[in-house]
Amino acid sequence: MKGNRLVLWLLVLTGCVSNPVTGRNEIAILNQSSEVEIGNSAYPRMQQAEGGLYVGDPALNAYVTEVGLRLAAVSDRPDLPWEFKILDNSIPNAWTLPGGKIAINRGLLTELQTEAELAAVLGHEIVHAAARHGAKSLERGLLLQVGMIGLDGVLQDSKYRDILIPGGAVGASLIHLKYSRMAEFEADAYGIDYMAAAGYDPLAAVQIQEMFIRLASRGSYGWLDGLFATHPPSDERLQANRVRLENYPSGGFVGRERYQQAIAKLLQQKNATVKGEEAEHAFKVGNKERAMASLTEALKIHPDDPRLLALKGQILASKGDKEVAKHAFDEAIARNPLYYEFYLKRGQLLKNQSDLEKANALLETAEAHLALGIIARKAGDLEKARSHFQIAAVAHSQAGQQALKKLEDLP
Repeated sequence: MKGNRLVLWLLVLTGCVSNPVTGRNEIAILNQSSEVEIGNSAYPRMQQAEGGLYVGDPALNAYVTEVGLRLAAVSDRPDLPWEFKILDNSIPNAWTLPGGKIAINRGLLTELQTEAELAAVLGHEIVHAAARHGAKSLERGLLLQVGMIGLDGVLQDSKYRDILIPGGAVGASLIHLKYSRMAEFEADAYGIDYMAAAGYDPLAAVQIQEMFIRLASRGSYGWLDGLFATHPPSDERLQANRVRLENYPSGGFVGRERYQQAIAKLLQQKNATVKGEEAEHAFKVGNKERAMASLTEALKIHPDDPRLLALKGQILASKGDKEVAKHAFDEAIARNPLYYEFYLKRGQLLKNQSDLEKANALLETAEAHLALGIIARKAGDLEKARSHFQIAAVAHSQAGQQALKKLEDLP
């Protein structure tokens, strides 16, 4: 009964508005301020959940923002508070939240060849925000009384099982949302328009789709887990892009040399990333010696990589080298003090309340609450321990199960 009243209330507040990109009349629940509020709330948490900010090259971050803002300025919603962030994630992917919040993984940047190709990716994502594709998905979910669409499925992903803040869950449901066929065609078409208006050669939008189709046909690892999962390429989309291209004369800025200069440092670090991923895999399957050998090679290439330093800390901690592990985590945090996992791992190692609270401030997780509950229980503060265990127990994860057991064991 309560759910029915909510739906009726939403329908009363719903209005018919003109889509800012397509001009079509459509039902809308969320106004612009609501979209911005949703994006602002979920954006920092999803950056954390997806690898954290890439801090290895501030100039590259500034460059991507420059290109993104150039496109956003000619979009149908230039007044949105647009933001563009690079994430420290090797999976080739890019995603958008309502209100103009866009992220691109370093793994995608290393696969692109020109600034025009970067503009094609960012232009596509800008359309998703400008045309309210994510916001409309949330609205459909509300009207269907399923809360946030796809949320249950998303939270079964091991990456998200420990996330406890609702805003993080909303963000996860949106960035892993597979857009409708119409939304993808719109993002392609109007993205080409934005590219041309910003002075880029729109041919890059066709060329990059051709590349995506080739990679998808090969089942290329990484792409299937990233961009292709939410933006599947197709011959139909490619042909539609070619038709759209006929509206524009040939030419425009390509920027191959400028782009290659911008990503030069990132490309130099790529071999370290590959070795680091080998080390991480070996560690996960229990081969600590192999993990440390690969990690040592990675650190020779990129000794200041915070993720590699944190992995070193984890491996050393598992071998009982507590002091050396702590030093590795200290170095990781010194190089990137804005990533939750470094504080979480150091806090778990040292049973340090301050680190665990810092981790939770960046991204609230069941792991951190479980560790905080154990600390409180040991200090004799049963009320605080119970509170932390109750919060952690909500998560469908190993940490959540452990917290539930500890909650049951409390006097």
